[in-house]
Formats: sequence, structure tokens, C-alpha cells
Amino acid sequence: MDLYIVTKETLASIAEAIRNKRGENLKLIFPTDFITEINNINDNSSYNGSYVITPTVTPQILNTQ
Repeated sequence: MDLYIVTKETLASIAEAIRNKRGENLKLIFPTDFITEINNINDNSSYNGSYVITPTVTPQILNTQ
């Protein structure tokens, strides 16, 4: 196993990525909160409401199941 030194800037970047993904301004304490929040991220979440689609020239992505 290789040794990797993590700087406070790296941890701040990881925390910011978690906040952006969650859409919330969370205070995160390393390592416990980082692990919990990463485990709670679900990229396959479904949306149970209706969609209103406006056709465009550019592709649109809908997060569906």
C-alpha cells in the first residue's frame, strides 16, 4: 500500500464536493462525516413527480428509474 499525504486543502475540496452533491452547506468533520455523507449519496435516486419537457436542440437528461 502506498502512503498518501492529504493536505487540509485536499480535505476542503472533498468536503466542498460533498456539499455540492448534497446541495447543502454542511459542516463536515473528517473522517466520520465524510464517510457518512459519501455513503448517503445516491446517484440513482428516482423522482416520483411529473415532468414538463420543453423540446430543445440540445440534449436533456432526465433522472428516471
